[in-house]
Amino acid sequence: MNYELKYHREAQAFINDSSEHPKIREDYNEIISTLDSISEEDLINGFNERKYGSANVNNKIFNEPKSQRVDIKSLSEPINFIFKDRMIDKGWTPESPIFYDKEYGQGQGSKKWRLDFAKNDISIEVAINNTGAVAHNIIKPVLASQPNHVTKR
Repeated sequence: MNYELKYHREAQAFINDSSEHPKIREDYNEIISTLDSISEEDLINGFNERKYGSANVNNKIFNEPKSQRVDIKSLSEPINFIFKDRMIDKGWTPESPIFYDKEYGQGQGSKKWRLDFAKNDISIEVAINNTGAVAHNIIKPVLASQPNHVTKR
């Protein structure tokens, strides 16, 4: 799969000089290897599995069976599902809460403050959507890593 890396807030310098935190480079490489592992065939099979449902296709790609979704038009959903399955297989925690406080960690939609994945000292937010969500996707890792009045995990 083709992709372009964009670093935020000196992340590239921190990853490149990980002498104080050697596990950072290893975890970062897991993210990159997961992205590199997604093939065009994976995307085609994932799209078809989502469109027709796991029970109706021969080439299954997802760890969990998916129901049919005939109105699917984008690869964003299959990409997210494939990435999630492969990150979980590598020991990453999905849907990691940003805060301990139950007020920010329960409920649905905007009431749930969670990151897509976390492992050791890295947390990531995966965004395959339009530019309207960029600010929201960038602020969540910042909130998770910076001190404020809310207790964090």
